Amino acid sequence: MPMNSDACPENCNCSDKSIICTCEHMWHYEKVHLDNDKFNHHHIVLSNFSSHLEYVESIVIYGCDSVTIREGTFSNLKVRDNIKFVEIKKLRFEKNGFLNILASPRQLVIQECGLSDIPSFAFTGLSHMNHFWIRNSSVTTISKLAFSGLKHIDYLYFRQTSIANLEPGAFAHMTYINKFFIRDQIILQQMGEHLFIGTQINEVIFEKVNAVGSELFLIGLRAKKILLKEMKMQLKAGKLKRNPTQDIGELKIINCSINRLVVALFYNYTQVLVKNSHVNSVRGINGVGIIFPYNISSITFEGTRISHIHAHAFKGSRSVERLNFISSRIEHFHSRAFEDNYISFVAINSTIISVMGPHAFNTNKFETVILFNTTIAEAGKEIFYKTSMNSLTLQNCTLPLYNTTNLFGAISEVDTLAIQYSTFTNIQDSFFSKSNIKYLQLTYNTFTTILSKQFFRNLDAETVVFQFNELFCDPGEFLVLIVLVPMITCFHNAFGVMEVADCGANALLTSTFPHNLAWRFENNNCNYYEDGKQREPTTGDICSFPNEFSPTPGLICQNRWLVDDCTCLFGTNETYANHVVKVFPSQAQFLLIGDCRNLVLVDDPEFQSNFVHFYRIDQGIKIESVPASIKRLHFIHSDVSLEHQNAFKNRHLQTLIFENSLVTAIDDKVFYDMYIEKLTITESSIRQIERSAFKNSIIREVDISNSHLKGIGNLFESAQNIIVRHSTISTKEYETNKTLATSLKRNSKQIEIVDVSSRCSLINSIIEGDCDYFETTLYCSFEKNSKVSKKIS
Repeated sequence: MPMNSDACPENCNCSDKSIICTCEHMWHYEKVHLDNDKFNHHHIVLSNFSSHLEYVESIVIYGCDSVTIREGTFSNLKVRDNIKFVEIKKLRFEKNGFLNILASPRQLVIQECGLSDIPSFAFTGLSHMNHFWIRNSSVTTISKLAFSGLKHIDYLYFRQTSIANLEPGAFAHMTYINKFFIRDQIILQQMGEHLFIGTQINEVIFEKVNAVGSELFLIGLRAKKILLKEMKMQLKAGKLKRNPTQDIGELKIINCSINRLVVALFYNYTQVLVKNSHVNSVRGINGVGIIFPYNISSITFEGTRISHIHAHAFKGSRSVERLNFISSRIEHFHSRAFEDNYISFVAINSTIISVMGPHAFNTNKFETVILFNTTIAEAGKEIFYKTSMNSLTLQNCTLPLYNTTNLFGAISEVDTLAIQYSTFTNIQDSFFSKSNIKYLQLTYNTFTTILSKQFFRNLDAETVVFQFNELFCDPGEFLVLIVLVPMITCFHNAFGVMEVADCGANALLTSTFPHNLAWRFENNNCNYYEDGKQREPTTGDICSFPNEFSPTPGLICQNRWLVDDCTCLFGTNETYANHVVKVFPSQAQFLLIGDCRNLVLVDDPEFQSNFVHFYRIDQGIKIESVPASIKRLHFIHSDVSLEHQNAFKNRHLQTLIFENSLVTAIDDKVFYDMYIEKLTITESSIRQIERSAFKNSIIREVDISNSHLKGIGNLFESAQNIIVRHSTISTKEYETNKTLATSLKRNSKQIEIVDVSSRCSLINSIIEGDCDYFETTLYCSFEKNSKVSKKIS
């Protein structure tokens, strides 16, 4: 039944279910001002519907040159199904047009319309809607807060629409929006920053959109999913004065072209994926120090071409779990691209890097770094400069096609560096200089260029394993070495000539070394290389004998590149029977001297060895002064005399080991003002340690096993951690007639001492003498079958 005509708005047809307003019955149009009376005959101005009715199922306005929605038009009105604006050349909303609407329609549709400025709060009041569509339309400006106050909307959808200007905050402060879509032939001519600040959306999709605007357009949004697909984005630098609250579950950028991408803006993103896209520039935030990537589970670039990763692109990252580059291409990886980051896992997989600048990873802390099937065509020096890692692994890679120096130099610390199944090319100089590597593994690799004698120069590594590598050798005096090692291009293996300067190098790399050293070279395969062809070598092709020399009277040595292995001549020549042999200034990484009667070590500015082993020195080794280059000093089956004050002054030793040796005495100030990372005494005896033997020195760890120490001086006072096993320790004051008492697993924590912390553990050992010293001063735990005797007062 038709609605009463008095209740129907002007220019509208009303029924009991719908209102339809149209201008199609108007036969002419006069271009007059909006305020002119004649204008109202050709255009529609809608104001408060509730003055006519309270409820309607649908409202349709269509076919007009101009429609204006006044403030309060839909106040106190209930609309059940839909409100539609169709084919309107100029649709104008005033603010608060929907404010206080009593029931919002299931859908609101704006189709084939031209919207001028959508003002702030234009749609405030709409809620609990299935769809809000704007399609096949054009918008001049969406003002700040235009959609503010919308809530409980299932779909908010822009399609095939051109928007000239999206002001900052245009979609701000919407809540409980399920899906927000801008897709299909969308043009955003000017996109402001903070578009969604304070808004909560389950899923946001931008698809087939050309956008120009601020790189900060997503800042401040809370969303479970964001998809940017088939977009072309021309973004401009933005500045932030603070970190707006944001929380993003997943961001996917698929098949997009982006001029700049700022990783720092991804804070509080769970996952970020950039796939099959082209990014011209990955860079840091412009001119702001407080914005940095944090609280991110993963950032992945897959199948993506990146022209530049600029300096500080990744700077100050915290709580970032994973960063992946997969099947991508990076044209220029700039110096300091990564700086001061804490990232758990970094992987570069099946990726080509054309240029990697020096110090590309500068002063970072990573747990795990993996390069797999990756090629680096050109690289600067020290790409992991002052970076700490638990592990760095390279597999199936090709390392620089062009000359490089010290590629893995100046690493602050890495527990394990493993390079496997990879190709080294054009390695002209040192490769690990000034790097601190606990365990270095080079296995199943191929070297394709000259292996410089400086390859291991200044490498600080506790253990090196060089095994199962393919070595291409030149006959005669030279070795050509090929090893499959990651180069940062890992798709193919290159071949070339790697030359090692003498037979001693061949002897080290291709033969089994008789001594058990921390650096092991074994099971490497040497092939003949001639005119680019490979063949199995025949007997005599390769010179692999160590170079023999006598550096000082009474000493004969063999050099195997990194090792000088020396023995004394007294066994065969009585001329040297009582001769004191002076340790010569070796240039090799390792110096081994054994089977001598008398030996003396004196500092020499030409001395360069880092690892020194003395073994089977019958009548004693005198240590007058220790060369600064020594990092590990090992005494085996020898008598040692430490009588010279300041012999170790200002030195830093990684390890000092006495194994099955006798130390007659350690006099005052022998170890003066120096640092020892670990002192190991095993199956040895020290007859006397004077009270000031370790004056002003620090020993990080003391490990004593199956040994006897009498008169321990200030050894334990200088130690930070102590372990004593199956040993006997006594002091000068100990009286042998004192009966020993068994301690039943007494723990120092039971002693009433403020801030007690366990510094030492005594296991199956005998403590003789000043027992209080151990209980209170060192806070020791006496375990198992330890025996303790109190000092007689």
